[in-house]
Amino acid sequence: MENAFSFPTGQSDPELIVAAIRQRRITLGDLSHRLGLPAGAVSAALRKPYAEAELKISQFLETPAATLWPERYNSDGTRKQPQPPENYRPRRRFRSYAPSSRTEVA
Repeated sequence: MENAFSFPTGQSDPELIVAAIRQRRITLGDLSHRLGLPAGAVSAALRKPYAEAELKISQFLETPAATLWPERYNSDGTRKQPQPPENYRPRRRFRSYAPSSRTEVA
């Protein structure tokens, strides 16, 4: 599948990464499983540095990891070692936007 997303340079956009994954008709959890990663690894990589997951996500999206997470990589594409402290600041979690199956009782 052709990459329909244009990832901006300078700062990662987790929502764009999630949208690109979902465009390929797969959930974050299913992608973790398909890539042989622990449950929640894809979601975790969107919030904080996770080298193995970043590499596999970038391969799945056919986009260099340095493009998806420029703050985690040097300009030559090598991973920053150690990661800057700001890369570990909490980010909001991504939730499924599927309609709830719960019904309200009056």
